[in-house]
Amino acid sequence: MSPSPDTRPDIPIRPVAPPLAAPSSGARLARAIRSVLGLQFLLACVVALVLTSYRRSAAGWLLPALGVIDAVVTFQIVRNAIRERLK
Repeated sequence: MSPSPDTRPDIPIRPVAPPLAAPSSGARLARAIRSVLGLQFLLACVVALVLTSYRRSAAGWLLPALGVIDAVVTFQIVRNAIRERLK
């Protein structure tokens, strides 16, 4: 029968860290802005990749699809930022 992990002297027990403080509303807003800017940068890279690709025919349906995806994700980020701001 082996001893339980709580009673073994060779295993150091780390103290539990205190919970982190909730970020301020300004920090949450900055995080939302960074998220939207990162999304726009990612989308610009994908659009550049599609337009410089040898499969330019895909641009006819892929670019509108990327626009819709971008709009939906940006809307979600903004909606979550507003919800956090109203808390």
